[in-house]
Amino acid sequence: MISTENIQALKENEINYIVGARLGNLSNELMKQIDKSITREDGKNIRIKTDNGYLICSYSSIRYRKDKYEMEKQIEKAKHIIHNNNTFYLGAARSEAET
Repeated sequence: MISTENIQALKENEINYIVGARLGNLSNELMKQIDKSITREDGKNIRIKTDNGYLICSYSSIRYRKDKYEMEKQIEKAKHIIHNNNTFYLGAARSEAET
């Protein structure tokens, strides 16, 4: 990800730029604004002015299905671990937390 200092340098030198970023790193408020504003139709996009420049988001039904499938898979995995009281995963989580 590009740093704030680098973005400032680009602006000072009047250089246009595009930065790709994950939406998961945005604030909840901005996520709600995107959710409310975007048309859920392939190729549709929105442009929102932020303190750091413009945020451009586009919608893809293929990406939506992929993300939904991955999320459902993770939820099922978590339910399986909880239901089976799988100490292997719980122990692994504890070990990672201790390091």
